[in-house]
Amino acid sequence: MVIFNMGRVLQATRKASIKGSTLNAQAASPGYMDAFRRKIVPSNQRLVEEYKRTIYACANINSNSIVSTPLRLYVKTGQGDKTTVLRTKALESNHIDYLSSKPFLGKTLRSFLNVEEVVEHPILTLLEKANSSRYINGQKLQEFIQLYQELTGIAYLLIETSLPFGLPQNLWILPTQWVKPRQKGNKLIDHYEFSPPGSNVPIKYQPEDIISFLMPSLIDPYVDGVSPLQASYESNEVNKKLMSHEDALLTNEARPDVIISPKDAESAFSPETAEKFERQYRLKFAFGRSGGAWVPDEPIVVTPVTIPPRDLARLEINKWSKNDIANAFSIPFALIADASHNREQLEAAELGHAKHGITPRCNRNTCVWNDLFVSLFDNSGRLFLAYDDPVPENRVEKMQESVQFVMNGIATPNERRKLHNMPPHPDGNELRAINVSPELMRDNKANSGDDERESKE
Repeated sequence: MVIFNMGRVLQATRKASIKGSTLNAQAASPGYMDAFRRKIVPSNQRLVEEYKRTIYACANINSNSIVSTPLRLYVKTGQGDKTTVLRTKALESNHIDYLSSKPFLGKTLRSFLNVEEVVEHPILTLLEKANSSRYINGQKLQEFIQLYQELTGIAYLLIETSLPFGLPQNLWILPTQWVKPRQKGNKLIDHYEFSPPGSNVPIKYQPEDIISFLMPSLIDPYVDGVSPLQASYESNEVNKKLMSHEDALLTNEARPDVIISPKDAESAFSPETAEKFERQYRLKFAFGRSGGAWVPDEPIVVTPVTIPPRDLARLEINKWSKNDIANAFSIPFALIADASHNREQLEAAELGHAKHGITPRCNRNTCVWNDLFVSLFDNSGRLFLAYDDPVPENRVEKMQESVQFVMNGIATPNERRKLHNMPPHPDGNELRAINVSPELMRDNKANSGDDERESKE
């Protein structure tokens, strides 16, 4: 009989990942990121320092998208559950369908009798204020959580509890580059060490004090995360070198545009004559006066200096590196490209970004919030957090659908006006089909009971 010990498996996995990792920034022995084994895997401190240029743009696009997607609290009432005493508001059927479609929520909502949005609860208060500091509120806290994930693959949230009930009182973001998980014995994580600059002794936190948001890592799935920046680090290095090279050329471009030499190759300019020609040329053409005519009073030869163009090649390399970085961050290139795009292309890019980039991030964060945060307030399983759908709806298609529903007698005008957040119309509660067949009208009346009422009358 084989006894499966999951604790030993996790411990062995953790030790193997630390020993042979090529991506883990916390590894005891550094790994390499290139095929020639010359570039060491960047530390979390180095990754955070790359928060600029294309990385800044991509990380902020994802972070801002997460922050702008509302995170709401819900309560479900199942068979045998008491009616909730919390302040709630009812949900539209399409919103309940959206929640049920989520893989991480559908299972918990299969046996529900009712789902409502909670509008007042300590969870919502804490998510809004975050902590007692006046520098970081709930919005900034979520922004930092996502930014650290985009750059390092990990975000650490410190939970400060209050006595005597032990409920969370403050949420503090811990800079990832100063946090290290430590293992001891059979524990996957024995404690966390927080070592900010200037501290001689690291601060130790227990695993239950820390909520870690991890991006998927195939090297160490339980403790570590791999960020989009780590996945595209070499492309970012190419982009940095191009920018540094251009800056060096603009700062000190030691090349002349013309060469002024004597007409007679056997003679040479005296220092005074050379200085005179140089001064005359600069006075004539410097500071935006290029293109004018110059008639020297001595026989000279002016030779233009032609340097082979190389800007196009640099632009192509720069475009390639930015595209590779954007792909790692799940951002369509149209959202960061310099070239102009029409409205249709930008809307398609935003739709793809929300569907393939933001939705998975929202789902991943939601699981962490529910498993490690909501459970600190309520262990009944009835409360859960969920983001609104980050995929923007097509307003044109939605309006066209509403028009068709009303004209075909499928919905009343007020039903569709409510869907578009419009006030009800006094005469909008009646089905008024316009372009439907008489047979469909009879079916609608039969289904609604109008035929029976008319026959009684």
